[in-house]
Amino acid sequence: MPDQPANTGGKEFPNLDFTVLGPPRMGEYVAQEMAQLGAGIEHIRPGAVEARADLATLYRVLLLARTAGRVLVPIHKGAAGSDGALYETAMAHAWEKEIPDGARIAVDFRGTGGWLRNSLHGARRVKDAVVDRIRASGRERPDVDPSFPDVLIHARFHRGRLQLFRDLGAGSLHRRGYRSEDGEAPMKEHLAAALLIAADWPRRAAEGQHLLDPVCGSGTLVIEAALMALGRPARDPGRPWGFAGWPVHQPELWQEQCRQARDGDDNEFTGRIIGSDADSTAVSQARANAEAAGVAEDLVVAHRPAARGSAPGGPGVVVGNLPYGERIGNRGDVLQLAASLGRMLRSGTHSPDAWLLCGDPNHLQPSGMRFEQIQTTRNGGLDCHLLQLTRALDDRENAARDAVNRLEKNLKHLRRKARNWQTDAVRLFDHDLPDFPLCVEQLGSNLRIKVQPARGRGKAGGGSSSNEPEHRATMDKQARLAGLVEAAGRVTGTPPERVHVCVPGQTPDDSLTCQVREGDAVFRTWPANPEETGLDLRQRHLREHLARGAAGQSVLILFADAGAAAVRAALGGARETLTLVDSEHDARWAREQGKLNRLKGTTYRVRVAGHDTWTNCVDPDRWDHILLALPETGSGKAGNAALSMFQRQLDSCPGRLSPKGEMLLFVSAPEFEPRVPHGERFRCREISRSFRPEDVYRTTRARYWLIETAS
Repeated sequence: MPDQPANTGGKEFPNLDFTVLGPPRMGEYVAQEMAQLGAGIEHIRPGAVEARADLATLYRVLLLARTAGRVLVPIHKGAAGSDGALYETAMAHAWEKEIPDGARIAVDFRGTGGWLRNSLHGARRVKDAVVDRIRASGRERPDVDPSFPDVLIHARFHRGRLQLFRDLGAGSLHRRGYRSEDGEAPMKEHLAAALLIAADWPRRAAEGQHLLDPVCGSGTLVIEAALMALGRPARDPGRPWGFAGWPVHQPELWQEQCRQARDGDDNEFTGRIIGSDADSTAVSQARANAEAAGVAEDLVVAHRPAARGSAPGGPGVVVGNLPYGERIGNRGDVLQLAASLGRMLRSGTHSPDAWLLCGDPNHLQPSGMRFEQIQTTRNGGLDCHLLQLTRALDDRENAARDAVNRLEKNLKHLRRKARNWQTDAVRLFDHDLPDFPLCVEQLGSNLRIKVQPARGRGKAGGGSSSNEPEHRATMDKQARLAGLVEAAGRVTGTPPERVHVCVPGQTPDDSLTCQVREGDAVFRTWPANPEETGLDLRQRHLREHLARGAAGQSVLILFADAGAAAVRAALGGARETLTLVDSEHDARWAREQGKLNRLKGTTYRVRVAGHDTWTNCVDPDRWDHILLALPETGSGKAGNAALSMFQRQLDSCPGRLSPKGEMLLFVSAPEFEPRVPHGERFRCREISRSFRPEDVYRTTRARYWLIETAS
C-alpha cells in the first residue's frame, strides 16, 4: 500500500473530510490502516476514524481499506430538537444538486433519544424532506430502493442534532464478494482484518512468516490473511458505488486508482497459511470460499480438531475466533478447546503468539498461557474480547515463585513417598498457598493442573471502564497460573504438550489418555479431565489395603473408583471380585482396566446396577470385603438425598458379608456419621488418619471407616 498520494497527472483536488466506520471499538486499527494509505487522521473514536485526504487517497481508501465498514462524506448538519426541526434541517440541503435524475435513493438512519423514539420514523422524515426538496425544484420524485440505492444517505441523530452524510460505498463495505457459503456464525471480514492488523500480520506476511487458524470455520480469517499477504484490493472496483451525482466525483481519477489497485496485486508471499476445523461442513465451506476468492492455492484448509493441531514450524502467529459458548457450542466445549490450544501453543518450537477473539476472558484459563486484553468489540451482536496469548514472562509471573519453591520441595519429598507407595500418580501441590487455589497432579508422564472455581465468576462485560479492574484481576490471576504451568513442567521434566490445565465445567477430553502405575497394576486415566477419572488418588490406601488382604477372598466394590480397587484386589490374589457401577460408560471403562491387567472370569467382573436396586445383583453371605464409596454429594436437597441413599446402601451391606468379613467406607461428606444396622454384631471405627493419603490431605475432607464383625 503506497504511503503517498497517487499520481494525479498534475491535477490538484481539494482535501475532503470523511469518516470511516470500522468494527465496534476497533478504531485504533482502522486509524493505523488509514494512515498507511496516506490519510490524515483527525480524530479516532471507538469504532470510527475521522480523517482528511485528497480525492485520490479517498478513492484508495474505498478500494483498499480492509477495516472499513462504511466510508461517509459529510454533506449537512443542523438542529433536530423536534420533528419539524429535523425535517427542516434535512430539507435545507440542495438535494437537487446532490442526486441526479433517475437515481434511486435510500436513507440509513441511526440514533434515537428525547422526542425521537423510533429510528424508522427518523428515516421516513429525512426521506420526505429529500423528496419534497427535489419535487420543489421542478424535478420528478426519485424512487426509493433500500436494497440497491444509487445514493445512500446516512443520517445520524444525537442529542437533538442531525448529521447527514453521503455513503460512498452505497452500503456496507465489509464483504469482499467471494462468500457463497457461510458457516453457522461467520465473522465479518473487516473485523477479521482488524484482528490481523492487531496481530501485525502485514509485517509478518512480508517477512514470510506463517499463520494458523485452528478454528477457521468458513475461512474468513485465513482468506483475509491470504488476500492481505498477496496485496489484493479489499473490494472489486466493479461493485456498485455511491458516486451517482456526487459533485466532487472525478471518473478519470477513479479509473486511475482502480488501475493502480489492480497493478499492485503482485506481492510475493513465501510463508504458509493454514486453517483447520473439527467440523467437516465448515471445512468444505472454507475451501469453497477460498476458491471463490482466488486464494485456494495460497492456503491450506484441513479437517482436524484443534487438539490434534500443531503450530507451523518457523516464526508465525496463531489467530482464531473461538466459539463464545452462546450461539455455538457451550462453555464446557469452549474450555476444552482453550485447553487444547494452550497445549499446542506451549509445545510449539517457536512459541508463536496467539491472537484470539473470545466471548469471556475466563474461557481461556485452561490454556495455561498468559494473556493481555487488547480490545473489546462486538461480533454478530455479541460482546467479545480480542486477547493476545503468549508464553513470554513478565513481572507478574514472579508471583509464582513461592508456589514453584513449594512445588520443588513437595516433589522432592513425595517422590520418595511415591516409591514406597509403588505409584507414579501423586498430587504434588494441593492448594498449598492461598494465591494458588489449585492442585498439581503427576499422572505417569503427564501433569494435571486443576483450578478451583473462581468465586462470584461473572460473564465479562463489554469493555466499559467499570469492568477494567475485573479484567485486570483476571489477567493477573492468569499470569500467575501461566507462570506455575510453565515452571511445573520444567521442574518435573514434563513436556508442555503433556501439561493439562483443567477448570470446573470443562468438557472431559476422552481422546487423551495415559498409563499410570500403582502396585502391580497398570491403569489408564484421562489427564485432561477436570474430575477424578480412572484412579481416585484419595482412595489409594483403601486399594492397597484390599490388595494386601484379598488373597483367596471375595471382594465386592460398590460404586467406588471404576475398576481400580477390584484390579488391585484381583492382582492381590482374590478368588472373586465384582464391581458395580451406575452407568455403561463406567462399565466400559472398568472392563478396559481389567483387560489392561489381563484379568478375566470371576476374578474380575463388572456389572451396571442402580443405587437402590443393586442388592438384586449380589448374593448374600459371601463377600469377605466390601468397599462402599460416596462421591461428592453437593449441598441442599440433592446432597441430603445422596446421604440418605448412601445410608440405605450401608443398611443392605451387612447381610452380604461373610461371618468374618469387613466393610470399608469412603465418604466425601465429612458430616456423615455411619449408622450400622445390627450394631451388636459389628464394630465401626474411623480410620481416616491412617488411610487419608499424605499428598491429598489439604483438600480431602472425606472420611474413612472400617466396619468389622464383632469378636
